[in-house]
Amino acid sequence: MSQQSKAVVQRLIDEVWNDGNLNAADALIAPDLLDHCASPRQAPGREGAKQVFGMFRSAFPDLHLTAEDMLVDGDKVTLRWAGRGSHKSEFLGLPPSGRQGTLRGIDIYRVVDGIIVEHWGYQDIPGLMQQLGAPPR
Repeated sequence: MSQQSKAVVQRLIDEVWNDGNLNAADALIAPDLLDHCASPRQAPGREGAKQVFGMFRSAFPDLHLTAEDMLVDGDKVTLRWAGRGSHKSEFLGLPPSGRQGTLRGIDIYRVVDGIIVEHWGYQDIPGLMQQLGAPPR
C-alpha cells in the first residue's frame, strides 16, 4: 500500500503540477476530496483542487515541483516540496513580475484505494510574494 500511495502522490507532482495536465487529477483525486486548507472562494472537492492547480500553472507556466521528502504512515503520505517558476501572469492580485520564485510547502494526503481523498497543507505564500516584489503586508 505504501508504494502505491507514494506513486499516486508522485503522479500528482509529475502529471498535474509539472506537466500542467489538470485532467490527470480526475484519476488521482476523489470527486468529494476533503481539503482542510481550501480557501473560502475555492470550489469544494476535486474541482476546487483543479482551480488551485490551474491558478498556479497560469501564473507560473514553467512551474516545476520537486519532492524533497515523501514519507508514508498508514494511509497518509507526507510530502515536503519546493516549486520553482517564472511569474508570468497575475497571482493573488500581484501583476506579473517576470521574476523567478521558489515556493516551499508541506502537504499531507490521505490515499484510499489509490485515490487522494483528504488533504492538509501549508505553503509559504508570504515568502513567495516577497520574492516576486509584493509590498509587505
